[in-house]
Amino acid sequence: MVSGWGSGRNREATGAVIRAAGGELLPNHEVTRILVEGGRAVGVEVNISKGKQGVRAEFRAPVIVSDAGAWNTFARMLPASALPFRDQLKSPPEGFEVVELFLGLRRDPREMGFKGENYWIFKSFDHDEMYAQRNEVLHGRAGDGISLVPVSEKYPRPTAHCGDYRPALLWFVRGTSP
Repeated sequence: MVSGWGSGRNREATGAVIRAAGGELLPNHEVTRILVEGGRAVGVEVNISKGKQGVRAEFRAPVIVSDAGAWNTFARMLPASALPFRDQLKSPPEGFEVVELFLGLRRDPREMGFKGENYWIFKSFDHDEMYAQRNEVLHGRAGDGISLVPVSEKYPRPTAHCGDYRPALLWFVRGTSP
């Protein structure tokens, strides 16, 4: 983790690359539909958030890339006529939720050998078994995998209720439908 690097800085850096390639970032624009003509994606319809009601608009481009996930793209944004397998997508796939525990440490994690990076700690490389055990934390057991995220790099100031440093532990558990 780079000190002082948060989601805003990530957006700025990504935006610079997109703009350098001729693209544009449009905040508050929700893609509601991918426009298909002649069997090819040609643009998107968006809802632009303005006040209490949104405004609809269309954007066209030679290349359309969806980063909304496969289920949202195929089941929600593309027209049914564009997908011969649309009825197989009646319900979303099971996802993951995250249980997050923030720790309050009195010592700087760097004194214990941590350097600010994320740690993914698993008992094995058997991903199917880890997936099957993902809800152990909900039953009071740690399960087979955990992630240690050093959020203290972003919030280095001590607080009375959290201790001086606040890394977070993350567990992945069975998700619910959107």
